[in-house]
Amino acid sequence: MANEMSEEQREEMALLAQKLATNPKTRKGFLGLIKTADPDSVIPELDAAAELEARFDTALKTEREAREALETRIRDTRLEEEVLTHRRKLADSGFSQDEIKGVEDSMTEMQKNHEVVGYETAARLYRQDHQSAEPSGDTVTRFKVPDTKGILENPTQWALNEADAFLKERLHPRSYI
Repeated sequence: MANEMSEEQREEMALLAQKLATNPKTRKGFLGLIKTADPDSVIPELDAAAELEARFDTALKTEREAREALETRIRDTRLEEEVLTHRRKLADSGFSQDEIKGVEDSMTEMQKNHEVVGYETAARLYRQDHQSAEPSGDTVTRFKVPDTKGILENPTQWALNEADAFLKERLHPRSYI
């Protein structure tokens, strides 16, 4: 196609190329097109910029990785401190080391089920699951062992006598003070 151009068309193309090459807004794109069309061509302006950009990208990547590693270490340290604080609080409130491990195992299990709970909730649930219930009554029921004398001779009479004694005791209790 270049061979089929007239001299006048070639001059117009040369003028256009010169305008593109000298205009600061179009120069980089124009040089980039030349490099794309002929990758082996030496264009110091682009080659130096590409080298500088590659060095900058490498330095930026290195800095980013170092920053991310530092952020990860800081986050891990804070998490460890938080876990130790919660463990200390549990120990101070009477949990043994085995119970604290049980609380943390419970939390892990709940997270597997997509249930997110904190140490306080997990500790409360753990205690509810593993602690015996406190006795609910504060009165002591006194029980008198029945006298079995006469049970074999006349069981019916013996049962009536025991029932009568029980009712008398309930209706008119004796003071044990």
